[in-house]
Amino acid sequence: MGTTWIVVADSARARVFDAGRYGRELNEIEDFSHPESRLHEGDLRTGESGSRQQRMAMARSASGPTTPAHDKHMEGFARDIARYMDTARHRGRFDKLIVAAAPAVLGELRDHLDASTRGCISREISKNLAQHSAEEIQSLLT
Repeated sequence: MGTTWIVVADSARARVFDAGRYGRELNEIEDFSHPESRLHEGDLRTGESGSRQQRMAMARSASGPTTPAHDKHMEGFARDIARYMDTARHRGRFDKLIVAAAPAVLGELRDHLDASTRGCISREISKNLAQHSAEEIQSLLT
């Protein structure tokens, strides 16, 4: 039995925990932030705050589908996280991987991980746990 890492992610944050050998307390080893994912569509396209009308529309559809600019930023963030995981696996830092991510982010991570790293995944959870405490994450995974 080797070292297990747990990755929890959403479009704006990814956290990596070392679970060591099964049953050990989680140790957070990385916390990645992607603030662009929290910006409004107009801010992503122009770098400005957008018009009042755009802000109103975004407020009304805050829980609606993502926009092309948000998709592009989420994909780039997922690619960065995947590269980090691929490098860590190559260096032998973990043997098993558990990935819990918001559904769209989980798909992007899957697409960008290399085949060897994907082969280390022992469990996938299509749920956003990025804002949960280490204790909550551990209790949800056991």
